[in-house]
Amino acid sequence: MFGATAYAQTGAITGTILDATNSGVPGATVTATNLETGSIRKAITDATGTYLIPDLAVGAYDVSVEKEGFAALRFRSVRLTVAQNLTLNGSLEIGPTAQSVEVSGASLPPITLEDAQISNVVDSRRIQELPLITRDPYQLVLLSPGSQVVNSALGGFSVNGQRERDNNFLLDGTDNNDAAVPGIPGGVTALNPDATQEFRVITNNFLPEFGRNNGAVIDVVTRSGTNQFHGDAYEFNRVNAMAARDWFNPSGDAQNPDPQNPFVRNQFGFSFGGPIVKNKTFFFVNSEWDRFRTTLTNQTVVPTPAFKSGIFTYDGQQINLANPASPNNALGLPLSPSMQKVLALYPNPNGPAVDSIRALYFFPTSIPLNSAGVTYRVDHQFSEKYTAFARYIYNGLTEGNSLDEFLPGLGGVATGQQTQNGAIGLIATLRPNLVNELRAGLNRGDLTFTCHGVSIMDKTGTPDQFGFGTDYNFTTSTNVPLLPGGSDNSSFGCGPLGHSDGQSRLAGTWHVADNLSWTVGRHNFKAGGEFRYV
Repeated sequence: MFGATAYAQTGAITGTILDATNSGVPGATVTATNLETGSIRKAITDATGTYLIPDLAVGAYDVSVEKEGFAALRFRSVRLTVAQNLTLNGSLEIGPTAQSVEVSGASLPPITLEDAQISNVVDSRRIQELPLITRDPYQLVLLSPGSQVVNSALGGFSVNGQRERDNNFLLDGTDNNDAAVPGIPGGVTALNPDATQEFRVITNNFLPEFGRNNGAVIDVVTRSGTNQFHGDAYEFNRVNAMAARDWFNPSGDAQNPDPQNPFVRNQFGFSFGGPIVKNKTFFFVNSEWDRFRTTLTNQTVVPTPAFKSGIFTYDGQQINLANPASPNNALGLPLSPSMQKVLALYPNPNGPAVDSIRALYFFPTSIPLNSAGVTYRVDHQFSEKYTAFARYIYNGLTEGNSLDEFLPGLGGVATGQQTQNGAIGLIATLRPNLVNELRAGLNRGDLTFTCHGVSIMDKTGTPDQFGFGTDYNFTTSTNVPLLPGGSDNSSFGCGPLGHSDGQSRLAGTWHVADNLSWTVGRHNFKAGGEFRYV
């Protein structure tokens, strides 16, 4: 395989060093020093003056070029981003090595010359400074050209017209896709802005190592510790006093005041990182908790009191189903006791009429949510040749209800979720022109879903042999729903869960990948493979 050598959570610096006659300078030492961790990587230019330093950690670097008889060339504060192949070409001038020519990294053009991959990087500054009302950095994927939100239950995004389920989520170079329900933005394990270093959205002309899907590749890198201790604590609070009313929750008037729906959102946490051994071992930890108490105005369609009695007017015609002898009662049957139990659960309308037998009913739905997430990461440099990292993320969430309620207390879905993601990586510089990167990861999601009001709905009919009641379908012969219920808007039951009382989902992926980069003259060879066990 020929091509560039940046991959997943790393980047690469490459270029050509020339002299005053535009001839290549062989044997020059190119040194890249990470300004945050002090780690050093070196390469030697070949006969044409070309060099390559692959598999570098994301961050700021000082890059120096030195050779006896020439003044040193130094690139200061060069920013290397995830999955970037950064080109640094330079020219050496004759002079003592103690003399140097300095180039500011800010003056370098941010153009990738080594590959045709189309991508957009979202760096730490944008992650920290752009407003994120839910503190979800994956919302910034929409800064990439060709991306748009998909109007679906998953709430994902489409890139260049591809399905939301076709995106590939990577976290520190390892798989982070939800194997059971792909397409959920962020994958199986979520991150907050304080635990995210940066990410790249690759949208077209993918390098060969980025396989699996034909949508976008969202390549995320978690934060690492540095030689300086850094920490912060934070809280983001939103309450009624700082929020506008919902459209369906007006203030009312003096005679009929309508209190504002309760609204409290607290997101709080801390981050701390630094050196364990300076220039050698570093740690980073972040933990965040969410406490949301949100009430939203829900709406449903309910029958009028007359319709529930069986004696009503429809399209100007008097209908009497309560009397078996009525000319309108085609079957000559009395009102069904089971259906009367169902209709008794529907409150009288408090909104405008839909037609002569139905009207709207507005009611508050409370959605309590608690969540916690923690990220641990350790990076270690054994020597200039060997570096490694280990990272673990845990997310836990409980949500007590959902807007799927079709009546107060009925049909809403409660969920409990736990997801975990672990990864390790080792970069070995076997020779200055031969570098190997090994990564392994595991993600796992354990999710349960339960339906509200099951015991109430089961009492409306005769239980089956397993003790479960009946779901009723209200679709008419013309396929027009008479009354709503569940996600299909036409049944009385737990429609969001496929008319089951509860569901669970357990899925995960083991992921191992290895890549070997070999530089020979002007040619960069890269070979590798990966294995996923889902």
